[in-house]
Amino acid sequence: MPRPGLSLVRTAQVAVVASLTSIAAASSAHAQQYPSTMQAVMVNGVWSAWMQQADVVQTANPKGGLNAQVTLHSNYLGAPLMELVTMALVGKQIDAKLELATFSFNNGAPLSALHLVRPQVTEVNLPGADATTDAVASFGVKFSQVPAESGTPSSGKPSATQKSNLIYTRNFRFDVDSLPGKPVVSVAPLVIPASAIVKAAPYPTLIVSASPLANVAQQQWLAECQRWLASGQPRNGTLTFLSPNLTTPVLTERFTGLRVASIATVSGRPTVTLTMTGMSITPAK
Repeated sequence: MPRPGLSLVRTAQVAVVASLTSIAAASSAHAQQYPSTMQAVMVNGVWSAWMQQADVVQTANPKGGLNAQVTLHSNYLGAPLMELVTMALVGKQIDAKLELATFSFNNGAPLSALHLVRPQVTEVNLPGADATTDAVASFGVKFSQVPAESGTPSSGKPSATQKSNLIYTRNFRFDVDSLPGKPVVSVAPLVIPASAIVKAAPYPTLIVSASPLANVAQQQWLAECQRWLASGQPRNGTLTFLSPNLTTPVLTERFTGLRVASIATVSGRPTVTLTMTGMSITPAK
């Protein structure tokens, strides 16, 4: 026989839970945040691109004022910024004035800007390729710490990035001397540190994955990689991103002195780790 008052206790407990749930839902909705600003980068007086994110670290300059280190993240770099990256990867830094400008997300009104003189590229994040996703490629560019001044944007906001300018990770071709690239389904992104840019340390390894060994062509690809590993001979290669119609190159990553460091086959899917002695990029003109 139920104890007197038990149903009332349970009813009260349910009411408390429902109340807490409503409060949590309201707090979650209240905590949801929407972007209020957007940022763009100007190089030597020319707008380059809108950024997905810009990380800024500021410190005191011993001579007075502020120093700033900027790291940019974007799906699209634009020609001025891409030129800085392209030249840095071959060991040629370009003196440039960099402006990171902030605008209102709602009406595009200019809000503020950080002006940096002659920062150098110290790290580059290059996109990888993946035939299994519809993702848009992502870039990262880190600059050296230099004196910086706060101010306002030099001119009106840049135009919007066109969808046709974006790089999709599934639209690619991977080629190595005398090695068919069709079985390759992914190439991991590359992070090129400052030590590699100034040629004081090796470049990072290139990780290439192939589709499962389901047919003769894929098995032949793996056999050729195994012969390459045994020979220890260097080869050159390219990772080319293509336009949506798969006909026009939009970005090419070039690798020199490629050697196979290891081959791992798990559940029939080979992954090849390659070392390199040099690399460069060629963007679309």
